Amino acid sequence: MTVNRLLIAALAAVALAALGLGAWLQLGAADPWEGGEPGVVLPTAEPSPEVTGTPTPTAPSSPTPVFPAPQFPGGTPASRTIPPPPRRTVPGSTIRAPSAMCDDYNEPSTFVGGVMRATVRRSVLAVAVLALTACTPSPGPSESPSAPTSAATTPATAAPTTEAPTSSPATSPAETMTIAVFFDNTEMNPNAENCSAVFVVERTVPPTDDEATAALEALLAGPTPDEEADGYASWFSAATADALLGVKVVGDTAYVNLADLRQVIPNAGTSCGSGQFMASLNATTTNATGAAKVLYAFDGDPAAFWEFVQAGCGSFNDDCDPAPFADLGS
Repeated sequence: MTVNRLLIAALAAVALAALGLGAWLQLGAADPWEGGEPGVVLPTAEPSPEVTGTPTPTAPSSPTPVFPAPQFPGGTPASRTIPPPPRRTVPGSTIRAPSAMCDDYNEPSTFVGGVMRATVRRSVLAVAVLALTACTPSPGPSESPSAPTSAATTPATAAPTTEAPTSSPATSPAETMTIAVFFDNTEMNPNAENCSAVFVVERTVPPTDDEATAALEALLAGPTPDEEADGYASWFSAATADALLGVKVVGDTAYVNLADLRQVIPNAGTSCGSGQFMASLNATTTNATGAAKVLYAFDGDPAAFWEFVQAGCGSFNDDCDPAPFADLGS
């Protein structure tokens, strides 16, 4: 559509320009500008007639301009007369004063001279301006240029996702457990002033549901080198580490079956020695089992144990009844 409009406007401009040019050429056949002021005839200087008597003053005629001639060597200044230019009038025109011509400037139909030529020129100029205006493409509907699409599409930043807090897994069993064993201490009980005095030592062992077995096994293994350096002492050592045959709790009584230690630690049966031996076993077993009473046997024989510690059988040890130890190994 824009191209068709441009072509139509160009053809119209050419047609108007042709019309204006034809009018120009037609007026040029009788050019009022040739030979003087267009459309104006100046009066000629007529010779004054001889007047007798008192002369009547008349308006002086226009003097003929005289220009000095150039100077020549050895000569005298010369002068020459320049005749006025020939005067022409356009048929049908009248001599008008310049002010009248300006009044008729906007009425070219009443004057064919220079004013008409100026009007024609203005018309041609107007036609040219219209042609240029028509040829200038009018802006089409505003179209905002589309933003260039980048080749690589930038991925949108994902909003951070808030995850619901997951329930913490069930607390896993402890990898170790702490037990307590009881030994004599030569620094805290020098010279064994109290034969039944024992002192607690904490040990870290693998986790187990049978705390009594773990505690008795640790006790029968004796003090560690570091504990011995701190003054801890006992009848138990590496020689007695495997002496535990079994342990159980029935009611408020704990039953502990040991291998026969009479040949391993013979002096533990002395009066003060048996006190230290029994104090370590009783404190460790009651602490681990919570039992109020503890009974012992060597290889399932309670009488052998109680004879070793010089206690004998009685009501305090169920008269050395071996029945409860039958299922604790031998």
